[in-house]
Amino acid sequence: IHERTLTIQRGVLNHLMSPRVLTRITDTRLYGNQYPLVEVMSDLTNAVFAADARGNVNTFRQQLQLEYVNRLIAVITAGPRNTYDYQTQSVALANLRSIETLLRGKSGTNAETAAHTGHVLFAIEKALKKD
Repeated sequence: IHERTLTIQRGVLNHLMSPRVLTRITDTRLYGNQYPLVEVMSDLTNAVFAADARGNVNTFRQQLQLEYVNRLIAVITAGPRNTYDYQTQSVALANLRSIETLLRGKSGTNAETAAHTGHVLFAIEKALKKD
């Protein structure tokens, strides 16, 4: 059940976080789009994390949150396969930091959620680690 759900979640994120779609959002501001990329990504981050900011996270949302964070990390990671524009990279970095701040203050959860929160924070810290 979880694998099937994750496949569906990935399909949605594949579209919403496609380099082409995200670049198009930025480009369409030049001809009237009133919904800038920074708001789109902020709304997406809130959709993935806000409902669970103060409580326990169910297993379906745990996998969605980790998938989303891993995708944000991939956006900011340099490499020959990275086709995200600089605006998208900047917004992804800002959202990773926002998630990190949100989760650092989280307490009073069950052991499963605490483990999940630690995992998300570990992934962000590892990605943002300075050498």
